[in-house]
Amino acid sequence: IPMTSPDMILAAETLLTKADFRHLTIIESPFAGDSPVTIARHVRYARLAMADSISRGEAPLASHLLYTQDNILNDLIPEEREIGITCGYAWMRVVERVAIYTDFGHSPGMLLAVMAAKSLNLPVEYRQLPSHVFASNFSLNPAPQKA
Repeated sequence: IPMTSPDMILAAETLLTKADFRHLTIIESPFAGDSPVTIARHVRYARLAMADSISRGEAPLASHLLYTQDNILNDLIPEEREIGITCGYAWMRVVERVAIYTDFGHSPGMLLAVMAAKSLNLPVEYRQLPSHVFASNFSLNPAPQKA
């Protein structure tokens, strides 16, 4: 490891101090879906939930976004899905809260996470994206089909 300068040490210490004011938060939102379009919508939604959480002064983790990336775990393989869930729950032991984003309802996995959080006596907050963010990113009414 190269030698560090006093300026780098000060920068690291400053960032660590700022990190102390971020609240560790797990993000729960729907992930699975019956089509690639639905899954893509859920990924976009989870990313927007992460941005919303950051804007609230939190340091969020959405394990369903992290562990399902290529070359990590495959959510369609039950054993790998379970590994991903348990990895997320391992983080649950060190966070301050769990935020459940509900604009698209609750999935069975989200309800399971609520039960896990409650068993650890963690606060659970139910949230929705700000209406302007949701409206500018999603349409609940599909475009009419051309004849």
